[in-house]
Amino acid sequence: MLRLRYLFLTLVTLGFAGGIVASLVHNQRSAEMNTARIQLSAWSLAQLEFEYLRFYDTLRLYRAGAANAERLRMTFDLLWNRLDVFLTGEENRAIRQRFGGEDTAKALLAQLQADETLIFATDLKPGAGLDAVIARYAGFQTPIRDLMIHNFTGPDAAHIADEINRHHYLTQVFLLGLLFCGGALALMLFYEARRNHHMARNDVLTQLPNRFHFKTLQKSLSHRHCCALAVIELSNFRAVNENISHDAGDLLLTRIGEILNSLKPEGSFIARVDGDEFVMTFPDGFSEELVKSTLNGLAIALSFDFQNDKHLFQVGTRIGLCFNPDRAFDLQKLYQFATLAVREQRLSKRNGLALFTEEINNRYLRSQSLLSDLKRALAPGSKTGSDLLLHYQPIVACHGGQTGVEVLLRWLHPQLGYISPLEVVELAENNQMGPQLGRWVLQRLKRDLLNIPPSVRNALFYSVNIASSQFTRELPEQLRAWLADTPIRADQLQVEMTESISVANFVDGSLILRRLNQLGIQVALDDFGTGYSSLSYLKELNIQRVKIDKSFIQGIGRNAQQQQVVRSIIDLCHTFHFKVVCEGIEDERDAQQVSSLGSDFAQGYWYGKPMPMQALLVWLTVAQEAATPSYPRHAPVEVQPVPPVE
Repeated sequence: MLRLRYLFLTLVTLGFAGGIVASLVHNQRSAEMNTARIQLSAWSLAQLEFEYLRFYDTLRLYRAGAANAERLRMTFDLLWNRLDVFLTGEENRAIRQRFGGEDTAKALLAQLQADETLIFATDLKPGAGLDAVIARYAGFQTPIRDLMIHNFTGPDAAHIADEINRHHYLTQVFLLGLLFCGGALALMLFYEARRNHHMARNDVLTQLPNRFHFKTLQKSLSHRHCCALAVIELSNFRAVNENISHDAGDLLLTRIGEILNSLKPEGSFIARVDGDEFVMTFPDGFSEELVKSTLNGLAIALSFDFQNDKHLFQVGTRIGLCFNPDRAFDLQKLYQFATLAVREQRLSKRNGLALFTEEINNRYLRSQSLLSDLKRALAPGSKTGSDLLLHYQPIVACHGGQTGVEVLLRWLHPQLGYISPLEVVELAENNQMGPQLGRWVLQRLKRDLLNIPPSVRNALFYSVNIASSQFTRELPEQLRAWLADTPIRADQLQVEMTESISVANFVDGSLILRRLNQLGIQVALDDFGTGYSSLSYLKELNIQRVKIDKSFIQGIGRNAQQQQVVRSIIDLCHTFHFKVVCEGIEDERDAQQVSSLGSDFAQGYWYGKPMPMQALLVWLTVAQEAATPSYPRHAPVEVQPVPPVE
C-alpha cells in the first residue's frame, strides 16, 4: 500500500511537471505565432498601401493620357480585393482596432463602391473631368501613411512590441514559478510521507520501532525465524507516571531508549510495544550464552535511580526470554512465551532475567483454568460459589480493649484443593475482577454476620482487606450502602490496605481515607515496613492503625536489635496517635515481647489461625475463660485445616 501511494505521488508530480512543460512549449509557440501574425499583418497593411498608391498613381496617369482604362480598372479591382482581405482577415484584427485603421479602410472601400460605376463606364475619357475623383482619393494618402507609421515604426510600435514581449516573459516566469512551487510541494509531500511512515512505525520518545512495526515484522518471512526473543518490562514506570507526572515518565522513556539504542547488538531488533514493555529479537548466529550475557547487561544498565522534582524512584527491569533452538516457532509464538516468562517475574515481584520453561507454561495454563473457575464462582447464583469461603483470624488487644477479626478469603477448589489467597487476589486484580471479588467478600461477610448471636457480633470489630482496584472514589459510598444493610456499626468496620495502594495516588487516596473516616470507618495500614515506609507520607494519611509486618516480629523475643527497631516504630506511631498491631506472632515469648514494647494489638497463630465463623465462636468462648486476660493464649480449638497464609 505504501509503495502504491509513492507511485501515485510520483505519477501526479510527473503529470504536473509535464503539464507545466507543455504550457511553456505552448506559450512559446503562441509567441511565435503572434510574431508571425504581426509580420503577416504588417505585410497586409503594406500591400494595402501599395495597392492604394498604385491605383492613385494609375488614376492620375489615366487623366494625363499616360495609362489606358484597362489598367485603371485592374488597379481598382486589386485595391478593392485588398480592402476586403484587410477588413475580414482574422490576422488583421489587431491592426484594424488600433489607430482608426478599420474606419480608414471602410471609408476607402465606400469611396470605391461609390466610384465603381464611373470607373467601369464605357464612355470614361481622360481629361480634367477626373480631377474631382483624384482629389477624393488624395485625401486617403495621409491616413494610410500614418496607419503604417503608427503600427510599425515609432514609439507606439515599440510599445506594442514591448508589451507583447513583457506578457510573454511574465507568462514564462509564472509557469516556471508554478513548476518550482509544484516541485517544492511534491518534495515536501514526499518528505512528509516518509516522516509519517517513520512515525507510524517508530516510537517518538525512544526512537525505537513501535508495536505496528513489530507486527509487520511478525508477518515478514525474512524475519520469521530467529534464535531467541526477549520481552523487557520496566518496573516502577507506572509509579513515576502516577506520582510525579507524565512528563517525568516521558523523560524516563527517553533515557531508556538511549540505553537500548546504545547497547543493541548488531543485527538485533528492539521495539517498544507497550507503555513499559519492549521486545528484542536475536537473529541466527547468536549463541545462548551471548544472548543471556547481552540481556543480563541490559538488565544492569536499565536498573538505576531516577530522580525528578525531588522524587526518587528505583527503576528495575524484568526480562522474559524464549529460545527457538529448532526454529519451530515464529515471532508471534516466541513473543507469547517470553511474555509468560516476564509475567512470572512480575507475579513473583522479582527483577532480572527469566527463561521460559514448560513449568511456566503449565502455571499459566493453570491460572487460566483458575480464572475460568473463579468467574463461575463469582457469578450471581453460581452453584460453585460455595467453594469460596471466609475465614476469620483473631486480633487481640494486648492491654485490654475490643477484640477484632481479620476477614480472610479462602478458596477450596474441588480439584486443586486450597488455593493461596494471594494467588486468588492477584488473579482477580490482573483480570479486572478485583471489584467483583471485593463485593463478594462483603456480601458473604454480611451473611455470616446475620448467622451469629448479636452479643458476639456487636463485641467485635471486623477488618476487611481492600485491593488496589477497589480503592477508588466510589469506595466510601459503596461501604456506606453496605453498612446500611448490615447489622454492625460503622465503627466496627475497619479497612486494611497496603502502603503502595494508599500512596499510589496520594491526592485521591487522602480524599478517600478522609471520607471513610467521616463515615466512622477506621483505616489500617497493612504490612508496614515492606513498602514505601515513608513517614512523610504516613503522617499525611488519614489512618488510625498501623500493622507492623511479621518480618519484623517473628523471633523478636530472642533478638535485641529487632526489639529496638520495633520499639522505635511503635513509639513513632503513638506519636502520630496511631494504634499498632503486630502481626505474625507464633509463640508466647514473641507475644509477651510485643506487649511489653507497647503494641496495642497482636495477631498470629499463637492466638488463633484463620478459621470459619463457627470455629471462631468456639475460640471466643475459650478465650474469655483464659486465666491471663492480658495475654490471651492460643486456644486449643479444633478447626478445619487451612494453609498457613495470613
